[in-house]
Amino acid sequence: MSIVFTCCLLYNYFIRYRHFKILETSPLQILAGAKHAQDFLSCRIKLMAKFPGHKLVFDELWIDDRLYKVRITDEENRHVENIFRKKQILYIDAGSEINHHTFAPPKTKSGSKIFLGYRVDDKRKYFPIDLFVEEAGQAAVA
Repeated sequence: MSIVFTCCLLYNYFIRYRHFKILETSPLQILAGAKHAQDFLSCRIKLMAKFPGHKLVFDELWIDDRLYKVRITDEENRHVENIFRKKQILYIDAGSEINHHTFAPPKTKSGSKIFLGYRVDDKRKYFPIDLFVEEAGQAAVA
């Protein structure tokens, strides 16, 4: 039994969460806008970076087939972009939607529809995020 536990621990630390560790995710809230307005969504990911900001760059969030910029803040809600240290707690929020992208969303076998895009040592990576989705009512647009 202890061998199974040790193997699971090593897998999670060195393979699954080798660049960062997801600590918490908030529900994905989708607030439908009027017919002429875009949908508004709220999504927050809390993670611990295992590399400093000059080696690990978070830059995109895919939700279904839509691409969003990310906003990175620290525990004091200060905008840090990619200036953070190793083992720092970061919060990643979905920013504005990028409408004119020329590449397709990542395809994996995980079944997840949400991916956090990042670069480590100039290599593009995607990490599947499992979030609970909440549908909200229609927004009042003035």
